[in-house]
Amino acid sequence: MSTIKKINKLELARSLLLKNLLEFEEMIPGSYQSLLHKCGKQNCWCNQQDEGGHPFRRITWTAKGISKAKTIPKADADWIKKVTDTYRVFRKLRKKLKNSETLLKLALDEHEKDRIKQTRKLRNYL
Repeated sequence: MSTIKKINKLELARSLLLKNLLEFEEMIPGSYQSLLHKCGKQNCWCNQQDEGGHPFRRITWTAKGISKAKTIPKADADWIKKVTDTYRVFRKLRKKLKNSETLLKLALDEHEKDRIKQTRKLRNYL
């Protein structure tokens, strides 16, 4: 395949990835978890059992190197799961875009070398 066809193919793939990336509207970085927690009250049912506890939902993330966590209301559990999953998909597509741009740069370098080589053949003193 010629380098020009290769560049056109890579650019088409890159532009499709970029179009897909721009369609994402709602996303939040982090990880959603549903856990069980013992409340610590002496008379509570969760202290009477060896396993289990009160269910709670949380999102964890890192900001400026510091781990953070927030409890999520039960009504927002489905939404937070959706937006954290969306963020994960977005990051995967961004990685693909970066790889695509690297391949495009390499193809352009190859094209440049080929053009220089062909141009030098036009004059015997180059």
